[in-house]
Amino acid sequence: MQKKYGNASAVLKEADALLGSLAAPSQDSLTASRKSSEKVRAQYNDLGRSVNKISALSQTSDVIDKIDSLHKVQQDVKQRLDKFTLFSDEFARQSMFARNAEAIRSDIAFTAAIAQKFNRESKALEEHEKIQGKQNKIDEKIEQMKKELEKLNNGNK
Repeated sequence: MQKKYGNASAVLKEADALLGSLAAPSQDSLTASRKSSEKVRAQYNDLGRSVNKISALSQTSDVIDKIDSLHKVQQDVKQRLDKFTLFSDEFARQSMFARNAEAIRSDIAFTAAIAQKFNRESKALEEHEKIQGKQNKIDEKIEQMKKELEKLNNGNK
């Protein structure tokens, strides 16, 4: 396991900032879009009634022209209905993620705190190990000097 707690903290802060910019879509925008869609749906129903009336007529060139013009209207109205469907689906998706964003932000904050704690502890441990290493070298030097002193004392007798 890599112990790059400093890097983890930076990544978690960035993720928190990204989540901070995530906002739930406005319910007013959905309501306005729904009302607009209801008007378009009414136009689509009127178009259906017109097509039904025309279908009872004999196929003259005027009727065929009218059918062609109604087809263009139908494509336009269908496109607007499809736009609402896409908007509605995207609204639901964004709403779901916005609700989950708070839970994720909480998890990120907790994880960042843990990473910062581990980062501090690992730095303290590294510092302790450095000090311990220096202490060991000093102890070795003392032992070496004791042995030399002992040799000198034994040699002078």
